[in-house]
Amino acid sequence: MSTLGVLNDEKITALASALSVGAFALSLSLSTTAADLEEIESRGYMSVATEDNYAPFNFMSGSDPDGFIEDIKMELEEYADFEIRQDILPWTGLLASVSSGQYDMALTGASVTDERLRVFNYAPPFALGSAFLYQAGRR
Repeated sequence: MSTLGVLNDEKITALASALSVGAFALSLSLSTTAADLEEIESRGYMSVATEDNYAPFNFMSGSDPDGFIEDIKMELEEYADFEIRQDILPWTGLLASVSSGQYDMALTGASVTDERLRVFNYAPPFALGSAFLYQAGRR
């Protein structure tokens, strides 16, 4: 029978370093130029697509969006000189809706891939999307 063990600090540091390349990055958006920002400021709002089924990042508390992403959106609202208009979409259409121009930004968790890097800019990651288990007594 296998049991969950605890990694020592050296192993955690090594794993974290190795995983940083493939870490989850949140707050991805299309490449933004000064003209894009001017357009958003001119119209008075930024359209943001999120999802609601990826706790603890995105989920619903009753009928209200909740999670880390909601916290980020609220922080953005505090500092932006424009309104943030949020639509909640299923994950399957989220990135396509942004790349087609329907939304200015996707505010969600997404793995970094070469294909996505050709289309999207990623914000620096603040969470890792990987877990490691090992059998006690094995090295």
